[in-house]
Amino acid sequence: MFSSIEGWLTIKIKPRQEKKAKENLEKQGIICLFPNISIQEAGKKIISTKLMFPGYGFVNLESNQSLISINSTFGVSEVIHFGSYYPVLQSNVINSFKKIESLYLKDPIISIVAGEEVIFKKGPLKDLKGIVSWVDRNRIKVLYTLLNQSHQTEIDISEVKLN
Repeated sequence: MFSSIEGWLTIKIKPRQEKKAKENLEKQGIICLFPNISIQEAGKKIISTKLMFPGYGFVNLESNQSLISINSTFGVSEVIHFGSYYPVLQSNVINSFKKIESLYLKDPIISIVAGEEVIFKKGPLKDLKGIVSWVDRNRIKVLYTLLNQSHQTEIDISEVKLN
């Protein structure tokens, strides 16, 4: 039985089965997306890659493909639905996920907490060390010493690196 639904659907993945689900979906000729981002953990130099949406993925269902085959794919828990309604994502949403993924795989999200030592990457304070005093999403406040005086500045988190 083939579906009359076409487009990008959200799928729920069984715990720790993302790779298997993706592999098995691709073997069936189903286009899927499991967007990743790179994260630099606080206080560590190691960069890890994690799923943008842990436990979820996206499949591009075509008219000749079956919802049943997706639901019965090893690693897939279910296609997300509300009763008999299967929400289809717009292509621009999927393109946004792909764009975010490409940005954050090249330039990882830095996970920084208050109290960590950082180094300014650019601008007049380039290569100067400071201590993070406040973090809010992608903005931080950094305490630093210049000409024997303490200063504080609020900047974008991408303008520093962990020391």
